[in-house]
Amino acid sequence: MVEAIDDLADRAGPTVREFSAKAAEVAAVAADRAGPLARKAGEATADASGKLAEKSREWATEVRSTLSDAADSVSGNGKDASDAAGDVAGDTADAVHDAAADAGDAVEDATRHAG
Repeated sequence: MVEAIDDLADRAGPTVREFSAKAAEVAAVAADRAGPLARKAGEATADASGKLAEKSREWATEVRSTLSDAADSVSGNGKDASDAAGDVAGDTADAVHDAAADAGDAVEDATRHAG
C-alpha cells in the first residue's frame, strides 16, 4: 500500500507542478490588470477625501461665524440667550446636513469615477 502511494505521488508530481505554474501565471495576469484599476480607485478616493476636507473646513467656518453672530446679537440687541442658542442650533443643523450631503456626493463621484 505504501509503495502504491509513493508511486502515485511520484507520477502526480509533474502534473501538480504544471497546475501550480498555470495558477501563478493566471495570478500574474490578474495582478497586471488590477493595477490600473487600483490606481484609479486610489485617485478617486483621494479626490473624494479632498472634497470632504474642504466641505468640513467650510462647515467649521460657518459654525464659528454663526456662534459669533449669535453672541453679538445677544449682547447687542437684548435678544435672550435661548433664542440665540436656538438660532445657532438651527444654523448648525443646516450646515451639518449640507456637509453630509456634499460628502455623500463626493463619495458617489469617486465611486462612479473608480468604475
